Amino acid sequence: MNGFKKSLSTVLAVGLVTTSLAATGFAAEKSDTQSTQTSRNLYTANNEFLGTVTTNTTITLSKEGQDTLFTVTKTNDYTLEPKYSSIKEYQAEFADGTETRNYRLTKNKEIYVDGELLETGEDNSNALSSGITALNATGGVAAYSHYYSTSDYKKFTFATYSDVDFAADSDNLKASGSHVSKTVAPTVTFFDSARSNIDMFSNDYTAYQAALASLAVALGTTIVTWGTVVGALAGGAASAAAAGVAIDQFNSMETHIGQAYGYVNNM
Repeated sequence: MNGFKKSLSTVLAVGLVTTSLAATGFAAEKSDTQSTQTSRNLYTANNEFLGTVTTNTTITLSKEGQDTLFTVTKTNDYTLEPKYSSIKEYQAEFADGTETRNYRLTKNKEIYVDGELLETGEDNSNALSSGITALNATGGVAAYSHYYSTSDYKKFTFATYSDVDFAADSDNLKASGSHVSKTVAPTVTFFDSARSNIDMFSNDYTAYQAALASLAVALGTTIVTWGTVVGALAGGAASAAAAGVAIDQFNSMETHIGQAYGYVNNM
């Protein structure tokens, strides 16, 4: 569902360092604000240390008729390694700042992001039907979007799909859309744009798994279905915040893998 966008994006297989959660009960027809804070180590898809980020996330939930509305606001404070802070694409993507997305969960369990339907690729009643993947589990990201270099760094091979969907497997995810693979020199057009977007997808992937794991802990379960995720939004407290973060991270994955595909395809 994602096309080639001009905005650049970022890195990272993320090492979760600290998480704190503050939440209040969510009552129908009332607004409720819940907050999380995470500090993470950032890594590239080649597993090189990129830097650190502290993210403050605020989720505001309310009811409108039978719909649940939630707004996700993230403020990021990045510190990058000099090797990456000198690259303009990483400067743009890892700039400190705040972004806000508005979500609507309808009575039919459809989710809209800033007015556009969030495509999951699965029946909303049974997606995410497998167990939670542990944080930093091995092997997941390369199945969707990755790059690697020769030993002398003169050639890089990129391979990525254009989209991801929810799925009933250990990653709670599956590749979808089109696929592209290219081997190029690091001097080609869109090289750093493609690399930074794949790195960002990798970070989103790890944060997505962490959010699902947090939701499972909040609910006292080891199995999280799509019905569990959307149901938690209406349930309030810590489970609603974790569900909102998981949905927001899935949306970010779709955005960044779509952009990565566009850049690689246009190299």
